[in-house]
Parts: sequence; C-alpha cells; structure tokens
Amino acid sequence: MTIKTEVSRFHIHDELTAPEATAPLIKGIQTAGGAVSKFIGVLAESPAALRSYMRLRAELRKGELSQATRERIGLALSERRSDGYTLNQYARTARAAGLG
Repeated sequence: MTIKTEVSRFHIHDELTAPEATAPLIKGIQTAGGAVSKFIGVLAESPAALRSYMRLRAELRKGELSQATRERIGLALSERRSDGYTLNQYARTARAAGLG
C-alpha cells in the first residue's frame, strides 16, 4: 500500500491509478511480496523509467552480499538519516530475511 501525503510535487501511483503499461509491473512487485514505495509510485508515471529501475534492482541483487547483510546496511543508513519511512520498510524486509 502506498502512503500518500496531502502535499506532493509528484503524482504517486498505486495499483489502481498506475498507467496501463506500468500496472502489471506494480502488481508483480506486490505479488512478489514487495511494498510499493513512494519512489516506485512516482516512477510508475513512466513505464520506461520503472522497467529500468526494476532491471537495475535485479542486477544489484546478483551481488555477493547476503540478504541479511543488505538489510543491515539499509537499516543502518535509514537510522543514520533519521528516515522513519525507509526505516519501517527495512525493518519489515529485515524480519522477512530472518533478522530479529
């Protein structure tokens, strides 16, 4: 579920408002158990941008760091930046990766 703010510079799409070309991509993210972040909601305005971002993420996942290590790094950066939204997202995915 995408969290929308009252004031936003960009339209943040979700599975119901996404353009026809990006709706299947967003549904695929949700089906895989991922959350549709505000960033992805904004990228959904452009099918090419969203596809490119998803390809980039797929390539980064092929790295040598374990899922748990990637989640720890994300948690540390979110905490350092005092970004509550991202910290909540990483906390959820860290639990799914088996971190306490």
